[in-house]
Amino acid sequence: MMSKKEIEIRREWQDSGYRPMQEFQNVVVECLGRRFVVPGQVHPIQPLTLLQKSVLSEVSINDRVLDMGTGSGINGILAASKSSEVVAVDVNPFAVESAKKNAKFNHVSSRLKIFGSDLFQHVDGKFDLIIFDPPFRWFKPRDLRERGTTDENFQTMTAFFQECWKVSQR
Repeated sequence: MMSKKEIEIRREWQDSGYRPMQEFQNVVVECLGRRFVVPGQVHPIQPLTLLQKSVLSEVSINDRVLDMGTGSGINGILAASKSSEVVAVDVNPFAVESAKKNAKFNHVSSRLKIFGSDLFQHVDGKFDLIIFDPPFRWFKPRDLRERGTTDENFQTMTAFFQECWKVSQR
């Protein structure tokens, strides 16, 4: 268990990253040969992460893939560059629109269905692979953008692990 001081340090760290992001309206990110526009209401992506490289190495043409919490769509778009059937969802309506625009720009919109869903609420069927880059800080989010990194008491992550087995084919 963390001390109050350790919690305070992490909150200050979260706040120091949150404040400057309030000024961003649109961020353009290049990643693995693709371009993504991220609007101000969506948490900006960090290019060239291990997860994104793993998506490219793990997804095959016959996989049915779910990108949970798609954000600007980067992982779903990378998956759709290899698989013929990808579903991407996000609770943030600005993220859903951003992902749709980025999928069209990256020429994979015919292979990628994108819609709003709070976790598995509107997700149907079974999937071979589920991609999820969950919010990793236990603080209460102050807005939709921060919801991409904060998850009050890990409620979203807990619900994900309680439900993901229902849509998994493996």
